[in-house]
Amino acid sequence: MEIINKGRIMLFPRLNKWIVIVFVVALSLVGLRGYQLYNYIFEPNIYTPGSIIIPLNATYDQVVDSLKKHQIITNYKAFNWVAKRKKYAESIKPGKYLLDKGLSTNEIINMLRSGDQQPVMVTFNNLRFVEELAGAVAKYIEPDSLELITKFNDPAVYEKFGFNKTKVIESNHHGLLIT
Repeated sequence: MEIINKGRIMLFPRLNKWIVIVFVVALSLVGLRGYQLYNYIFEPNIYTPGSIIIPLNATYDQVVDSLKKHQIITNYKAFNWVAKRKKYAESIKPGKYLLDKGLSTNEIINMLRSGDQQPVMVTFNNLRFVEELAGAVAKYIEPDSLELITKFNDPAVYEKFGFNKTKVIESNHHGLLIT
């Protein structure tokens, strides 16, 4: 009876040995993939700090092309993977975005999805006419000067900010500060 038990005992350690080996290899592969995905999401992914401007109605491919053109991101595979998981292509927001060194892919996608933009500083001096103002401002922002002239001449815009056409013309003699 002891011989039969010894045979069975000998058989199971070999089988258990293979199960343990397969389990350890599978666990190692899962661990390596998990580490890779963790790095995709949370490892810094900025090559050189810079800014990008995303125009109105931009596509996901245009955003990626802009990032490549400015050589900002180091790992585009990680960027694409995280962007796909967070559905960034469905929520692209236009604007100017400042991407600092040390930002992770997750932080970059969150910034772009939320529309966390940098303010654009616009400076102009010695402008007397609306057309001159529109031309000076259009250099810094997306709308062109014709769109700005249309907005500047729209009475609804004046009323929104507490002006009327005569007040704007009068204030041009003393200088007009638009904030």
